[in-house]
Amino acid sequence: MNVADSPPKPLTAVQWLICIIASIGFAFDIYELLMAPLVFPPALPELTGFQRGTPQFAHYFGILFYVPALCGGVFGLLGATLLTSSAGDAF
Repeated sequence: MNVADSPPKPLTAVQWLICIIASIGFAFDIYELLMAPLVFPPALPELTGFQRGTPQFAHYFGILFYVPALCGGVFGLLGATLLTSSAGDAF
């Protein structure tokens, strides 16, 4: 019997746990990105003193909006790569 012909194995409890934790992390990342435009504009003048409409405000708003999305994507890909490379035949 060829490996390609064999039926897929059901997920184990550990694999389900990994999927659930990954889903929770993804949901948190989406929530953070959706709330950022609401939280950053009033928070930046309090934290930095830069007023809306200034180039400094736009710069820091861009950094605070871009960096979490970039890090979430990079570390998500890194985690998936490490998971699949260390799991071997588990998946």
